[in-house]
Amino acid sequence: MNLDVLVTYAAIVEHGSLAAAANRLHVTPSTVTARLQTLERELGQSLIRRSKTGAVPTAAGTRISHNVQTIVALWEQVQRTSALGNEITDHVTIGSDPDLWIGHGERLMTGLGVADLHVARTVRHGSAEQLAAWQRDGRIDLSLTYAPSPRADHTVWSLQPDQLVLVADHPDRPTSFDPGYVFVEAGPAFARDHTATFAAADIARVTFASATAALTHLRSSGGSAYLPHRMVELDLERGTLHRLSDAPIFTRPVSLVAPTNADVRWPWFDTVLAEMAAHAPT
Repeated sequence: MNLDVLVTYAAIVEHGSLAAAANRLHVTPSTVTARLQTLERELGQSLIRRSKTGAVPTAAGTRISHNVQTIVALWEQVQRTSALGNEITDHVTIGSDPDLWIGHGERLMTGLGVADLHVARTVRHGSAEQLAAWQRDGRIDLSLTYAPSPRADHTVWSLQPDQLVLVADHPDRPTSFDPGYVFVEAGPAFARDHTATFAAADIARVTFASATAALTHLRSSGGSAYLPHRMVELDLERGTLHRLSDAPIFTRPVSLVAPTNADVRWPWFDTVLAEMAAHAPT
């Protein structure tokens, strides 16, 4: 099996059309078509259903998509590792929830820099489900997540939990019944506690699944929202946002998932944990 065939199939699934896959891979559309036909012929299955609106996997194509994507991702990791120069001794792939990069991810990178400048790093952002799948498949080495789901040979380290504070563009905004209040989804525990605390308040008119997106909205359009303190620290110092001190503070657990033998596998791991102020593993 030619690896280019699998790379092409993964690109078709990811981008939703043969033309987009050709553009992504810098090959002609006819090359993409030929590679797809080769894969379908070898597997004896129709894998892609084409229409005027694009291309989607058939049932058979869906069944193989995950395995193909895993093979392609591992091959890309092999390529990155083999391309390391003589000064680079190791490579680590870090997965992170996008909302955890500010503060937690930055400290992880700082710890790596302090511990060993000869470690190359790749960062991938994804949802909790994606991070768990990537770590199970070996596509990432470490993950920063709100919802850890580790392999049996991995350990979950509890990091400093997020302090969710109510911030606003003006210090005189109300803590309840604010028409500019933005609800930020921060896990089931926060949703439950938030509902109990503000049971009498109006339903928020705007909801974001991402704290990062909600912060961008507050900066451009104003309003108030519960956001991680680490994320708004500079805004509070500059006075572009204000903390509403009468509002309660909520917490949200944060975890680092790493191989159980990480301290043996990577000499720099203990330094990274110290930089991130990790607690004992759970």
